[in-house]
Amino acid sequence: MLIKQSPWAARFDLAVDLHEKLDQVRQHIAQGLEGTDAKQRLVATACYLIDALCLRVGDETDTDEADTVGITALRLEHVKLYPDGTGEFRFWGKDSVPRQKKISLPSAVQQNLEELIEEARSSSRTRQDKPQLFPDIDSHAVNAYLAEAMPALTVNILRTHHATDVVHNSLAMSEVKASDPDYKKWGAVVLANLEAAILCNHYKKAPENWQDSRNRSKDQLKTMGEQVERCRAEVRKAKETLIVIYRETREKKKATTGTEQHQHLEAHYAKKIEQARMELDVAQRNLRQTEAALDKVKIEGTIAARDRTWNLDTSLKSCIDPRVFYEWGQQVEYDVLGLYYPEALQHKFAWVREEIEPQTTLDSADLLTQTHKLIGEDISIETLQFLCPDGRFPYNDSMANRDIITDKQRQMLTELASTLKRLAAEEAYYAPNGMFHLVIPQDLAILHRLGVAKLIVAADPLGFWLRVHGTSKLAETAIFRWQPERPLSVYGNAVPDDIIVLLDVCLSALWYDLRRSGAEALPVEDSQQPFIQPRKSMPPKTKPKRMARPIRTLPKLHRVDFKGSHQWGTPSEREIIRRRDHSVNGHPRKLPSNWKRGEDREGVALGYGVILPDGYTYVSPYKASGKQSKVAFEQATLVVSRGLASLVAWLPRGVEQH
Repeated sequence: MLIKQSPWAARFDLAVDLHEKLDQVRQHIAQGLEGTDAKQRLVATACYLIDALCLRVGDETDTDEADTVGITALRLEHVKLYPDGTGEFRFWGKDSVPRQKKISLPSAVQQNLEELIEEARSSSRTRQDKPQLFPDIDSHAVNAYLAEAMPALTVNILRTHHATDVVHNSLAMSEVKASDPDYKKWGAVVLANLEAAILCNHYKKAPENWQDSRNRSKDQLKTMGEQVERCRAEVRKAKETLIVIYRETREKKKATTGTEQHQHLEAHYAKKIEQARMELDVAQRNLRQTEAALDKVKIEGTIAARDRTWNLDTSLKSCIDPRVFYEWGQQVEYDVLGLYYPEALQHKFAWVREEIEPQTTLDSADLLTQTHKLIGEDISIETLQFLCPDGRFPYNDSMANRDIITDKQRQMLTELASTLKRLAAEEAYYAPNGMFHLVIPQDLAILHRLGVAKLIVAADPLGFWLRVHGTSKLAETAIFRWQPERPLSVYGNAVPDDIIVLLDVCLSALWYDLRRSGAEALPVEDSQQPFIQPRKSMPPKTKPKRMARPIRTLPKLHRVDFKGSHQWGTPSEREIIRRRDHSVNGHPRKLPSNWKRGEDREGVALGYGVILPDGYTYVSPYKASGKQSKVAFEQATLVVSRGLASLVAWLPRGVEQH
């Protein structure tokens, strides 16, 4: 157990307490502004300006803020009062960097400042010969007055509260989501830190070569913008080519009568369609990466333009409660302490993780049992460390005995999972490998309603080791071992059967997409791409064959390695899957026992990326008028992540209430 490092933890705790008592403190200051005691009015006026402008007193021994402006540094030329009740404050900070603030002043504050301006004189406590507004004020007097309203309250606590509050508001307004790339999360953190630095007047001199850097950044933005336009043109061209091939295919089929000629034609165009799809996928991937790179450069340029005269490090180590950053990072899945804070501050604030994430473990007997089970499964130390980076074995019993799906839904999902596993063996082209985080798309609504945000996956040629990560208690349920030919194994605690069914069908879909499409189904969030063997074309479809040996020995599978954080399906694919321009989505339907689905239904379903088990048909998406959309069919045929498309079509939209 780590111990809070004093005095920082105490300062942050007091700042939290101040949030509830701030009105009380300000009322105490307001009373002092109109008091009969001249010294009290002087101190109360100083406290008001400290609160309103987030200033220091000026004589503190805190070396972290030695170059910032304090009350004791205010002279006549720093303050200008206006008849409309406003006051303008001009400061010169470190390296003579100017700062100006204009605020509305209560009448009592303005009257007191007018008196202080008339009576300004040099201070005997400083080396300044110029007249000062608060020559007799020191930190002891100010802190003593604040402590009358709230015990142990000091100027440092007040400024810590204000800086932390502005960080909290900035993060809340950033609208950053867990699915956003890390550079957007980094940008939100930097901008929040910048707001605190501005509030606390933490100046620095702009770098001498800043303008040159700015010009280079503008040139880079222009070049990347042109590159994005070229990539968009390539995507449009690839889409048009694919649509032309589909139309040509339909026309040729209509003109063909013989069965043999029809089969030959179908095989010929299947290769052309596959090649065109691959070219479109490459173009879309290039566009996605280029747009992300441009967006990243824009964010970095915006921040560079704003923070050139502000010292972010001072506010980060002295004025901002790190728990606010850390808790926000937990919500958006970004380790602010580990990825943004310097190493020295990571050590300084190491207690934050332990405080916010209290350790939860199994008792010694259960822990020993689970460990023996895992060792029996031959889990590697590296995999276990990846699944449990904090060294804690997950355990939670709050999800037991919860009904989530109906019996009918359970049967449908079980049949879909079985079909996906079979097709993953028949159409396998890749052998997935590596450890990665998979962000769950918003389209899988039932998983998000259960609090599942992402999967922490360690893939091997035989299956997955994984943990579920999210916003609910399900996030800490267990470690799972999934393989297509065996039931899902759970290590850690009991998990409801419905959760097992949902996870099994989701992992079956993921396994199918990885085995069939490899890295195309799981694009990374940054420019780093997983290693992948060159793929010339998809193997032709054949009848299922029995496998005489385990998957790990099949020589024809191409290994693809994953790491980092991945999305499931490209953004354009997920948009196609949603088909939001239709009021009624396409969906599978169970057929009566003596019915057979139409000959074209399986092909139509595959056109939308949807897998159909035996005994099911597919209802195409249609508009409110009931007329089916051909455009939607042409777009849907571009879907590579068929497993994801099938989940969106098959999974229930919400959690059943029983």
